[in-house]
Amino acid sequence: MPVCPSVPSVRLTSVNNPNLPHCSQQPASASLISASPCLVPAVLSKLCDDALILVLRLLGCGDLQRCRLVCRRWRDLVQHPDVWRHRAMELLPNGFLILVMRYFDIRELLPLRLVCRRWRDLAMHPGVWRYLIVGERHLSLRPPCCGELRLSSENPLSLAATAMCPAALVYIYIPDGGANEALLQVVRHQAGLGNLRCIWLTVRDPFVYNNFDVVLSVEGLRELEVRQFCKTERLSIFKRSCFPAAAPSLRKLTYEGGPGSDPFLESLLQAVALSLEDLDLLFCTEFDNFHSDMTVARLLSKCNNLRKLRCPFLGGFEQLLACRSLTDLEISTVVDAVQGSNEEDARCAISSLCCFLRSAPHLTHLSFWFDNFETATDLFRALDGAGRSQITSLKVRTEVNWTKEQADRLWELVVPILPNFPRLEELTADLMVTPHLLRAIRPNLLPNVTRLNVMFLDRCFNCNWDLLCEMLQIYPRLQINIEFENLCHCRQCSKPGGECHELLKRRPGFQVNYLRKNAAKNRVNCDGVVHMWSSDEDDDDNDNVDF
Repeated sequence: MPVCPSVPSVRLTSVNNPNLPHCSQQPASASLISASPCLVPAVLSKLCDDALILVLRLLGCGDLQRCRLVCRRWRDLVQHPDVWRHRAMELLPNGFLILVMRYFDIRELLPLRLVCRRWRDLAMHPGVWRYLIVGERHLSLRPPCCGELRLSSENPLSLAATAMCPAALVYIYIPDGGANEALLQVVRHQAGLGNLRCIWLTVRDPFVYNNFDVVLSVEGLRELEVRQFCKTERLSIFKRSCFPAAAPSLRKLTYEGGPGSDPFLESLLQAVALSLEDLDLLFCTEFDNFHSDMTVARLLSKCNNLRKLRCPFLGGFEQLLACRSLTDLEISTVVDAVQGSNEEDARCAISSLCCFLRSAPHLTHLSFWFDNFETATDLFRALDGAGRSQITSLKVRTEVNWTKEQADRLWELVVPILPNFPRLEELTADLMVTPHLLRAIRPNLLPNVTRLNVMFLDRCFNCNWDLLCEMLQIYPRLQINIEFENLCHCRQCSKPGGECHELLKRRPGFQVNYLRKNAAKNRVNCDGVVHMWSSDEDDDDNDNVDF
């Protein structure tokens, strides 16, 4: 034993013992007796087990592994559950830690660099930053890469032109009189890094359009989104009659324009006609020449690979019959949103659309918006005249609130044409659904229906409960999605105080998703979506619920 408790004990080792293999490797000049202090200081050896566990919890995983070699007591304490309870993240391998760090934003990710050296390196791994959104103030951190790069002023644009941060998506805001040269530098630099796939532009300066071929020529570009808010008189600055052909990889184009004719859109459609597959023009509803001018429809008819189209109704829409690859169409016939349009031009555009619907058997997904009964009547009659269709998804949407009488009149037009959709799998109704439609959905008319999306029902769930259960029994695979308010306001409901919705939330076989936004303009708040489906294991439980 040591003379003084504060002095560590001495361990003696004989260098001349041939039975010890490590001793035979000692040099001849080594001393006969070598002393080394014990790994356990006297202060720690006097601590109780609970106090020592608190100390061990402060050590890293590498230090804990070395502490297991000190003595038997420390080996047992290192294996105590309280020591490893808060070390689940440290025990994960690097690959799993990178997957976990993907769910952190930049504000949460930067403090992780201070934990340890290992976490510092992993926090800057490209696999972590590949899905993050990097803004202007984050470029000074020198991220290895990012999922989206957002720039909105001139100085960060110049900085981003030299920043070694490959981005899959670049969003750039070009103000009026903004940095056009900086935009071109950013696009060229990101294209040179080889990871650029999407470009989103918000443009208020039309000067950038004169050099837009730099954007279209990016190799590997798959998606382009342009939202221009230039004044009509300033669009005359655009001098180019056409652009060179875009990169063959460009597949999706989203465009939003301001009021007035837009020569830039026409030139853009000519450039992307060969490779375009997905086109979104639905937000171009403020063009005053869209009803009478047939230029846009003529350009779209030359897109031989176009599969999906979202647009307002255009003049000369029947020209798109030449585009046989078009299978997904979403179109808006809302006349009130079009500034400067007259009734005659609107009727001509609707007639052109009806002519297309009667002769387009290749459509599989159809969605249209309307705001009056006359337009809806023309559209459904056109579908009736088309005969048996290949449509698998039909969505009927409106931007106004319809009364029960108006909804009944509309569904009286829809029910007779349901036999024309034998392959229909999904039906979406963005207006009041009355029992007249629910009773008409039967296997002899629609044998393949698996999803019914309803904005709201006539009355409430309790009033339509028997009819909904009957549909679930007829269609075992049917899923009904119904948006509802938090409280029931139906006067005919037998459950007072809105209890029918509360009981529905607790009913087996139902799933409720809550929403915190307006369902549409001029419409009440939608508090949730209830999903209804039938299953064999829930049948017995459903019989025991008093609804």
